[in-house]
Order: sequence, then structure tokens, then C-alpha cells
Amino acid sequence: MLLVAAGVAFELLVLSLVQSDIEGPRLALAVVWSAVAWSGCLLLGSALWGGGRGEGGGWWRSIVAAAPVVWLVLSWGFYDATGRFGGLESARFAYENLGMLVRYALQVEPIRILSFGVGAVLVAWLWGQGVRRWTGGRRRRLGFAWGGAVLLASALGWALAASYGESLRVWEGQPLASLVGRLLSPQEKLGDCLQVSDLREREDLERGGSVALAHEPSAPWSVLWIAVESLRPDVLGREHQGQEVMPHLKAIAADAMVFSRVWAASTHSDYSDVSALSGTYPLRSRRHHYYRTTDPWPRPLVWNLLSAAGYRTALISAQNEAWGSMDQFLATDGLDLLWDSRVAAAEGFATRAAFGDEAFRHEVDSGLRAGKLDDALVTDRALEWLANVASPDVPFLLSLNFQSSHFPYELASEAGRPFAPSDFDFEPSFTWYPPSETETVRNAYYNALFYVDRQLGRLTRGLEELGLAERTLLVVYGENGEAFHENGQVTHAGAPYEAGLRVPVVIADGRREAQEIDYPMSLVDLPPTVAGLLGLPADPAWQGIDVLRPPHEAPDRVLFFHNENPITRADGVVLGGRWKYWHDREIDTGFLFDLEADPSEQRRLREVDVSGPLEDLVAEFRCRQLRYYEHPLWPSLYQPPAPPGVESAALTRSRVTASE
Repeated sequence: MLLVAAGVAFELLVLSLVQSDIEGPRLALAVVWSAVAWSGCLLLGSALWGGGRGEGGGWWRSIVAAAPVVWLVLSWGFYDATGRFGGLESARFAYENLGMLVRYALQVEPIRILSFGVGAVLVAWLWGQGVRRWTGGRRRRLGFAWGGAVLLASALGWALAASYGESLRVWEGQPLASLVGRLLSPQEKLGDCLQVSDLREREDLERGGSVALAHEPSAPWSVLWIAVESLRPDVLGREHQGQEVMPHLKAIAADAMVFSRVWAASTHSDYSDVSALSGTYPLRSRRHHYYRTTDPWPRPLVWNLLSAAGYRTALISAQNEAWGSMDQFLATDGLDLLWDSRVAAAEGFATRAAFGDEAFRHEVDSGLRAGKLDDALVTDRALEWLANVASPDVPFLLSLNFQSSHFPYELASEAGRPFAPSDFDFEPSFTWYPPSETETVRNAYYNALFYVDRQLGRLTRGLEELGLAERTLLVVYGENGEAFHENGQVTHAGAPYEAGLRVPVVIADGRREAQEIDYPMSLVDLPPTVAGLLGLPADPAWQGIDVLRPPHEAPDRVLFFHNENPITRADGVVLGGRWKYWHDREIDTGFLFDLEADPSEQRRLREVDVSGPLEDLVAEFRCRQLRYYEHPLWPSLYQPPAPPGVESAALTRSRVTASE
């Protein structure tokens, strides 16, 4: 008990000294040893309490005693994979996407999963057996009482530590402390940033909240809407090793509108994909949001609007749309067909992806509801659907999602691989691989995009053969970026640096001249921009704008982004395509960059006039989104709030100019 009391006192002393800066070398060892000591108390207390519960139920006592040890091992495994210790949100994320995570791990990281999984089971068994033996007989009552006291004192210490707010991030450097610290972290307080008078009433509660059309547009154009996984803007027109990476996309772009400054709404797919299709920002809750069919707010997906105008609609995807429960948001009455890897497996289609694990590939081929399909199969299904339902007199919206360019970029054996070397003779990870292997990984990425580009060629030829090409808008975009060790990041879903957030958008419209458009744009602008090209009214629930409809002032354009996953938690803003600020909520730190002077984000700015207003913009954006989505009635009665603009943060063009 003296040890526990001393630990409480020492912990509070450390927290009172640390406050806002935990990186100081004077306190580093003190913080580490404090965290280790407290974790030891938790382990010992849980073991004694679990082992001293009485004569019966020996096995469940072992489970109770072993639970913290299991979490310790698994959390270190999570840290080894992501660079962060896991918390409850990590556990929930794994639970919601367990099947796909296991399949990914077997495909890409079998050694890590096997070692930590077996380690957790073995350590838990040994710990449980040891505790049951040690707490037998006369030691049981003493163990139960002493362990309960340790647990109670530990909980008290953590409750007191929670009152220090931002100082809790001290404990992100230790697995058990990370879990308990997040449990006891103070509730985020929202200001008085949104009133009923700021909201618009929902005009139509049917069809997911989309506005109904009073009439059908004359001579409607069809839309082929194509999302490409992890497509970077610098791939467009790129030649590598004497070969065009995406020659068909380059040909499409030559006669199209190419938007050169586009930001995704998030660096991870379950947020970015939905935002690009619904025109709404993904910030809906304080933790990672999993979509549910029972969510009361509007689902203003682009196919709802077009379906009301008489369009045939389909979403055909190479990915499992249940990732993050996206399917529960995407499946509305306005969608005639949703065909993804789960549906394909149920119909008997075999994946053509070359999984590294032969046994797992056999399971997939046998009908297991697996991860991703070969993009060629998606193209086959799309051309079949077009041949059956589309005609020059019946407009369509066909939304496709290609996934070959998702890490680890594995392709069918018959797919061409013009860029070499691209074979991994090392164990790659979604969150890290050796910098020395960057070019090999990049070649594999280019090979995957080359394969995706072949599908684009097949689709454009198919439209021409069906007589649909002349009256079809072709929309191609990246749903998030991809990093190759820029800013210490790899792949995507990490911190919102440009490599993971910037994407290209190409819109081919035979009625408009080819041009490059550098007006700042977000993927939430895609639905209203496409609706404008089709002559359709904007859905009032959309939070983006039609970027082709003047007047727009580029220096005043405000774009927001939001990450929420076990790797990163951040909210940010881009002003005028130049100033970029984000707040990392994991470490309670702001990052400001001048993208014009420093496009690679190497110099973090601190004393710039715009930093305060941009910080205010991000805070107001987060507050408005959460106030709306957490209100018990507003989502059922009103449209999502309009995002804040430069006026709300007292940020004017003159102020930006002064900072230059």
C-alpha cells in the first residue's frame, strides 16, 4: 500500500511538472518509470484479485488475471505495426472490421500476427496457471484483499491524473496506461457554435434525405464515376522507366477538365469514399464513426439525386464495402445495384488476387467473403450492366471503385508488370517498410496503376461500342493519396500530410474545352459539381459547392479534412490552396504549413498571422459538426450545417496578404 501511495504521489508530481511539454529530456525517464510502475501495479493487482475470488471457477479467475497481460502483449503488437499503443477505439476498430483485418494480415504480415498472437496466448496461459497456483490455500484471502486495494488505488490515481487534461498524453507511451488514460480522459466540451437558426430544414425525408426533382432534365447525360484507390496527382501524365504509367488516363485528361489542386476529406478510405459520394464531411462523432442504417441524418448520395431524375444507378466495387460499415450508408433506395467483393463471392466468383498465403487463397476461391476483387472482374461486371440496362435514351450513373493500387499492390499472375524491380523480398507493412525499399514499393504501385489504367481503356472502348460515349460524363479521381516515406509516412490513413491527402480529379465533358483548373477543391465538391454539369439542382444537404459556377474567390476558399482511426486523429483546414493547418488531437499539437513556399511540408511554421484564425476555423468546424450530429433531434429535422468560412474566423484576404 505504501508503494501504491508513493506511485500516486509521484505520478501527480510528474503530471504537474509536465503540463504542455512532455518531450523534455529532464522528465523522460521519470515519465517512463512512472508509467511502468503503474502498469506493474495494475498487472499485480488484477492477478491477485482474479486469483483470490474463492474456491470455484478457477478457469475464469485465470482469465480475469490474465486479461491485462494479454492486452499488454497485443498492445505491443499494435505498437509494432502502427507506432501507437492501442486503446478501446483500436479494439472497436478491430471488432468492426475483424474479418478483413485478418485477411489483410495473413496476406501481408503473417509473421507479425503469428508471433504476437501465439505470444499472447502463451503468456496468458502461463500467467493464469502461475496465478492460480500462487493464490491457492491461505494466500487466497490475502491476495483478494491486497489485489483489490491495488486496483482501487490505481483507479484513483488515474482519475486524479485525468483532471490534468492534456497531460494525459504522457501515458500514450505505454500500453496499459494508454488504455486507462483514454478511458478517463475528460469529455470534450463544445461551445455555443451552432443554433437552429443556422440550419436548413430537410426538404424531403425520403430516399435518404435527397431533394425531389420537380421535373426531369431535358436530354440528360450519363455519368461514369470512377474512384481509384490511392491515386496521387503526380501520377497523371508520369513516364517511368520509359513507359507511361497510365496512358489511357493521360489520353482522357488531354480532352478533359483537370483539377490540379484537390484535397480529399480524409486520408483513409471509409471516410474519404463516402464523402466523395455524398458531398458531406466525414466528421460525425468524437471517435471513429461506423455507419449504421439507423443513423437519422441525411444520406445525400449522388445516386439519390440522379435516381429521382430517372437515372439507372449502380455501384460496382472491387473492395468490400462493409469496411467501416460503409455499405450501411451507401445502400439507399436510389441505388439499383450494389455489387462488391461480398456479393461477388456469394455469387461464386473467385478472386484473382495473388494472395501470398496459398491456403487463404483457396478459402477465398471457395467462396469466403474476402477483401478485394481483381479490377478486371469489376470491369467485366460494369460492361455487362451497361449492356443490359443503358441506352442513349436511358441515362445512367455507374460508380466504380478500383482497388489494385491499394497496398501491397498485388496483381493477378497474368497482369503485366512493366516497372521493375517490384517483387518484395522483405516483409512489407501497411505502416512501415525500409526506406531502402521505397523504389521497389513504388514500382509495384506503378504496376498496379498500369493495370487499373488497362481497365479504364476497356471501359472507354465499351462506351464507344455501346454508343454511349458521346453523352457520358467521365469522372476519374483518387479517393486518397499514397505516401512513400514523405514526412516519415508510408501508404495512407496516417497524418494528413499532402502525400496522403492530395488527389487528382479529371472530368471529361464533350461540351467543354480541355483545361487545367487550379481553383482549390475538395472531394466533397464532386457531387455538386457533377450535378451542375448535368443541369440538376444541388442537394441541400451537400456541404461542398459547384466549383465551376462563379463567382468564387480562390484566396477565400476554405476546405476541411478529418482523420479518425487507430493511427491518427486530426482535424484540419486548407485556406486558398496555400495555408494548411491541422490539429493533431492525439498529441494536442497544431501544424501550420505554407504550401506555396513549402509544398513538401518540411518547415512547420509557428509565428504567422494566419495561424490563430486557422486554428479558430478548425475548432469551429469541429464544434459545428459535432453539435449537429450529436443532437437528438437536429439530424432528423435539419440538413447538415454549412461549413464555416473566412468570415467566421475574421480571416480576410488582406490579413493573408499581410502575412506574406
